[in-house]
Amino acid sequence: MQNLVRVSRIDKLPQKLPFEKQTFYKWFHLKKHLEIFIKFSGALFVDLAALEQIMEKARHCHKEGKRQMITAKPVRRALNKPGPDTE
Repeated sequence: MQNLVRVSRIDKLPQKLPFEKQTFYKWFHLKKHLEIFIKFSGALFVDLAALEQIMEKARHCHKEGKRQMITAKPVRRALNKPGPDTE
């Protein structure tokens, strides 16, 4: 439980994170990197260990020269176009 930090108190941490608390709220509402968030009793928490894993994965991809977006899962967006099986 020591890796969980309440998002509303991130600016009061002794160590500085590379993200502002507004960024975490935006990610949660846009459903980005959902594996780092826990919502409990109305409060939003960030798992710092999971955040570090995502950051390490991004660093590793950067070192290999791969330019890809690191996401928790593929995002599907609805298009205003009919599918191939509908007319």
